[in-house]
Amino acid sequence: MNKTLIDRLPRIEGYLKVILSQTQTGNEIQLQSGRSTHLESRIKGKYPLEAPYLVQSISDRSSVAHAIASVSALEDYLNI
Repeated sequence: MNKTLIDRLPRIEGYLKVILSQTQTGNEIQLQSGRSTHLESRIKGKYPLEAPYLVQSISDRSSVAHAIASVSALEDYLNI
């Protein structure tokens, strides 16, 4: 069985690891999270409208994307 490991994908900042295994039955792909930011514990118990400000600290390159995603989640939650 051959295995190919792709670690630290560009623009993913090391959060995702891809393992491609070639077996007799075919190819298998495994996705593994490399590390956790424990963001949930920092947001839990906070006022929900603070989330867009708090999630921007996840990454310098994707702070706007995280803020937009949290606003979208809040809109879904509030049925807006």
